[in-house]
Amino acid sequence: MNAPRLQRRLAAIAIADVVGYSRMMGRDEAGTLQAVNARRHGIIEPVVAAHAGRVVKTMGDGFFLEFGSAVDAVDAALELQSSMADANRDLPDDLRIVLRIGINLGEVLVEDGDLFGDGVNIAARLEALAPPGGILLSGSARDQVHQRIATPLEDLGLRELKNIAQPVHVYQVQAPRLADATARRAADPPDRPPAAPARPARRAGDELTSIAILPFSNLGDDVAQGHFSDGVTEDLITELSRWRILAVRSRAASFRYRGLALDIAQVARELDVRYLVEGSVRRLGDRIRISAQLIDSETGAHLWADKFDRPAGDVFAVQDEVVQTIVSTLAGRVNVSDIARARRKPPASLAAYDCVIQGNALPWGTPEGLAEAAHWFERAVEIDPGYVFALAVLAFIRHTQWFEDESGSDRLLDEAHALASRATQLDECQSTAFSVLAQVCLSRRAFDLAREYIEHAVSLNPTNQWNQADLGVVLLGLGEHERAIERLLHAREIDRFFDTPWYWRCLGKACLLLGRHGQALTWLGHAPTDQYRTAALLAACHGRLGDAEAARAQASACLAFKPGFSISSQARKHIFRRTQDAAYMAESYRLAGFPE
Repeated sequence: MNAPRLQRRLAAIAIADVVGYSRMMGRDEAGTLQAVNARRHGIIEPVVAAHAGRVVKTMGDGFFLEFGSAVDAVDAALELQSSMADANRDLPDDLRIVLRIGINLGEVLVEDGDLFGDGVNIAARLEALAPPGGILLSGSARDQVHQRIATPLEDLGLRELKNIAQPVHVYQVQAPRLADATARRAADPPDRPPAAPARPARRAGDELTSIAILPFSNLGDDVAQGHFSDGVTEDLITELSRWRILAVRSRAASFRYRGLALDIAQVARELDVRYLVEGSVRRLGDRIRISAQLIDSETGAHLWADKFDRPAGDVFAVQDEVVQTIVSTLAGRVNVSDIARARRKPPASLAAYDCVIQGNALPWGTPEGLAEAAHWFERAVEIDPGYVFALAVLAFIRHTQWFEDESGSDRLLDEAHALASRATQLDECQSTAFSVLAQVCLSRRAFDLAREYIEHAVSLNPTNQWNQADLGVVLLGLGEHERAIERLLHAREIDRFFDTPWYWRCLGKACLLLGRHGQALTWLGHAPTDQYRTAALLAACHGRLGDAEAARAQASACLAFKPGFSISSQARKHIFRRTQDAAYMAESYRLAGFPE
């Protein structure tokens, strides 16, 4: 007789554990059992049922809970902690029952009503890390709830969890009731060490001088000039990141603080940096006024400050002066050769620079937005044919448009190659240009050149998270999947706010090709589900897992977004050096029910 086939499904899992249970049992077994059972029947089971969940099983001091959605799981956990705090209020310390809770959204195996697999194991590991009275979420759970609950979440970064293959992004629920003093008094039983204070995962470059450029304020009367101040900020981030002695936090990290009243010490802790730069920009006709200051977050001291009142065309000279002053202040004397290596080639025209700022400010997530951005970059190159950054970004846009083009023509790909090649010839130190050229070469099946160019881009700017992630993309195409995952995760170590959708899709595709289909679903859970590429990969994973219903649903969603999607069209655009990788992807799509 054949054994029954294991079922798989996506579930929101919560593991709750009683803090200090062994210590309490050692002191009063009967009283502890009575108190825990009273909480189970009087609080835990009713709250779980009220949020459409079920108690899968109890484990002495622990409760294994399943919910239909991550939102239900978090709402239930918040109510549990609040109700437990209410029940503890008038009790002596030794009779208080305090929980710590971990929540994960992931794939589970189902057998006779019980649940197994990494989806469960991750929740259990998070519970072990949670502070008494606290709730920790995995990244997959957070992505489903962060816009649907009012309770703030604290990003604790990537954490290594015991017996879990890949690091897990961890978030802590910041509900006021969860910091109750009763929880803290139960925090350090002798049988279990207190939870270590949460801190972000160590990031690459921490042995270097860590610095963040906060968004420069726009002091002009014209709100539209805010794009100009943003452009100045982005340029400073880009130019400072050319210096190998600095670990510069990204635009995504810095721009989270735009328009906010800032506590410098708090911002430095959140970004995990020693130094901060802040300033302002005012543009009045053909003149600009820029102020900047460099702050040591540990002492609060202003290490340097200056104001510049110049013709608008001198903005690039001012930026260079600011950058070199910061580098000299933090690193001591800077060699002339270092300055020459790091100095960029600025645009010859302020009008071209304005076009790039306009293009950068647009959303690129739709064909319409991408086309409008392309118009601005085309205009920049028309005004200044030697504008290297504009050439590189226009090459990237052409490459993206080629991916979306269903005509079968390689005209856009050839144009992308010509633009990126020209950019690298004009400036041998522009890492963005070499990174884009590497990806274009991969699509043209020039595999050895793709490796050469992406490695050169990383050597020029090793602490840039985009370069590291792009290296992961190229390695994925070259068939080096484990190294691709390593580089992609390294990008998040450099910048834990790095969250572009293609990043999660690349992680998911790498795991899919390695046969780690459950982990692939977890990574893909971070990407927007209203994009056809995400839906296609989700369908492929479900097809490999044998979940035909889920595969068909995701395939239908993909085809609704992109009616022309087919197995052959993807084979033409997503290039793999190894024929077995291309065959594996094609068969995965075939299992999901996509048309040939």
